[in-house]
Amino acid sequence: MDCESVRQLFPFLAQKAGELDEQERLAVQDHLHRCPSCASQFQKESRFEAALQKALLGIQVPSDLKVRILNRLARERQASTWRWTAAAALAACLLVSLSFYAAHLLRGPELPPLDLNELSATLSQARSPDQVQEWLDYAAPSALWLPAELRDRWNFNLVEHHYVQYVGGHAVPTLVFRKDNHVTKVYLLKQGQYRTEDVAEAFDPTDPNRPWKLGGDGVNEYVAIAVRERGDWKTFLLSP
Repeated sequence: MDCESVRQLFPFLAQKAGELDEQERLAVQDHLHRCPSCASQFQKESRFEAALQKALLGIQVPSDLKVRILNRLARERQASTWRWTAAAALAACLLVSLSFYAAHLLRGPELPPLDLNELSATLSQARSPDQVQEWLDYAAPSALWLPAELRDRWNFNLVEHHYVQYVGGHAVPTLVFRKDNHVTKVYLLKQGQYRTEDVAEAFDPTDPNRPWKLGGDGVNEYVAIAVRERGDWKTFLLSP
């Protein structure tokens, strides 16, 4: 198992929640014993998440939260049903059209070769802040928005993957920005769930490994905490 694969499994190993099967867990631990760089990175992430868990404050869950979530899921299921119905109707029309078209092609000239590179480029979709916000609303519903500092200045095309981890019983959405050898993680927290003594208000070049804040002081905004793993985090900023 290489370093890249092992580091992507860090969140699941640290949570100790059984996400990894025994073979994967042993393979990761064996790699950590043999690779000082990955072992150091795992310890750093574990210390940060432990400090984050310690810093989270207990927040009482609103009494109507379950009802609100169920109502929202019901509305989404209803909207999804309409979308699938429309998609099925469209698929039927397309099938009929394709049948006539295929019959026409069988009588026509030889088909041109398929350009797989062109097909791949056509199917690829770049991420956007709106797409990430839509994922947040579904994966960790809280009626909170991405802070403007993150939304307007960072290049979301470079979000390699995102996931939700649970720290102290609270959902913490996490974005992983990656380009070449540059990697930075951004944790999205609710306001009032942490204390700020270990988090810098801005990136500190004299202590590049210290987490720093990316806005989140506005109404109904997440507080974004950035952690530079390696490389230059400014790689992920949009060009002026």
